[in-house]
Amino acid sequence: MLRGKSLGVRTDLNNFFAGSFDMADRIESVHGAINMAGKILEISPNWAPLVVAEDLLPSGQIHYCDRMPYPWIRDREKSNLDRIKAGLTVMQTDFTWTPGKKLTECTNQTYDFVVSSHVVEHVPDLLGHMIEISDVLTEKGKYVIVLPNADGTGEFFRRKSNDADVVEHFFRGGWSTSPGQNWDYLMNIFKYKETTIRDRSFSEFERHHTDAEAIQDAFRCLTEYVDVHCWVFSPRTFLELVERLHQLRLFPFRVVGLYESNKRTLDGDCFEFVVELQKVPFEIPIEWGRYVAARRSSKWFRRKKESFNLGLVQIWKRALSLIKG
Repeated sequence: MLRGKSLGVRTDLNNFFAGSFDMADRIESVHGAINMAGKILEISPNWAPLVVAEDLLPSGQIHYCDRMPYPWIRDREKSNLDRIKAGLTVMQTDFTWTPGKKLTECTNQTYDFVVSSHVVEHVPDLLGHMIEISDVLTEKGKYVIVLPNADGTGEFFRRKSNDADVVEHFFRGGWSTSPGQNWDYLMNIFKYKETTIRDRSFSEFERHHTDAEAIQDAFRCLTEYVDVHCWVFSPRTFLELVERLHQLRLFPFRVVGLYESNKRTLDGDCFEFVVELQKVPFEIPIEWGRYVAARRSSKWFRRKKESFNLGLVQIWKRALSLIKG
């Protein structure tokens, strides 16, 4: 049961999103998987946190972190007039998970629970991310994540992610998205509206991006971070993927709970789902060790503010320069 100020925050968020999804439904599912008396880390809460101080029991603690320093987030959100009008506050982070550094290098804390909402699909290296989260969890810790359901969004026509994708991007390393991830995202998402999707073709919907934008960003991601949905799941395919990796002993968690959102599309698909992941004993396979040490470095992620309007020729020159060394 949400209470006091905590309930007010969620009411404000529901009003902000104009009923596109039920924030209270999301929060109830997440809270049902964690103990508010424990020590909790939330990744990238921005102005829509899953856990606030008012949710906690007396012994509970909540810490926030983000990939971006708090001043960057604060400055970026100054232009979000709708957020400001709604009175939604950007949460002050406790530390920055600096790109190129392991999470254990950014905090000396361990946590009973880590939570995130619509974060995992943006992470280029899914397995690397999961390993780092596992490293800051206590022995019986849990990672509770909220994911979009591709079957209930404008990503319906994208190919679902599989174990080959996970292995490829784990060995690829780094914090940049790949040309393929950018290409698939920009070429295959459409503007979702409250309508049926199944038994229809992609050509019947309005695309979010043009071919030219897909071509540009396939180059641009070679020199700077480009934010896209790297991973594509439905509840079923996510369960299948984790089960496959768990059987191969290539995943530091097992699924102990999955909760679909109450709000549904006209086809009956949920818009998002919450996954409760339990930490399990894990070691990188010995055969992989020497290759992991040589993974691409963080130089592929540029921690500086760059223009999103670079011309194709300029991007091509920068890509060639980087490749040449």
